[in-house]
Amino acid sequence: MLMFFAGCSNEGSGKELIDGINGFLTDHFDRCRLDSLNYIIIIPNQGCAGCVNVAELFYRDFSERNDILFIFSNIQSVKMLHHKISVNNANTIIDTANVYLNMFQQKEAIYPTAIVMKDGSASAIMMQSPRQPGLRVIRNHLEQKLLTKNK
Repeated sequence: MLMFFAGCSNEGSGKELIDGINGFLTDHFDRCRLDSLNYIIIIPNQGCAGCVNVAELFYRDFSERNDILFIFSNIQSVKMLHHKISVNNANTIIDTANVYLNMFQQKEAIYPTAIVMKDGSASAIMMQSPRQPGLRVIRNHLEQKLLTKNK
């Protein structure tokens, strides 16, 4: 069973956050691209080190999937990022201007974040933080789906 956590902020409800993210996504992506995605994973290159490490391992294992868009933000050096991980340009955005971090409050921008997509819209937000295992939950879900498919 996959559980989703809607992110909350002090400035509004989880629904308001989701609505804001959907507006942002509509402004930055075409409808066809959004319809093809199950997840958008935003990985800050600086922030919670252990959390970012979990996200980078997730990227390594799932970067070839076309239904996941990865966005690396808050990058010190693009050259160092390329040296650290093998970037799959087909489904990866290197956000050197930190445009995509604008969807979240500054205190949340240090954590890798998964936007769960359904029918071309954000339906839930899952953080990978010391208190929230967002990417681990998604990993377990994807691996379970793969095991079920291979039976």
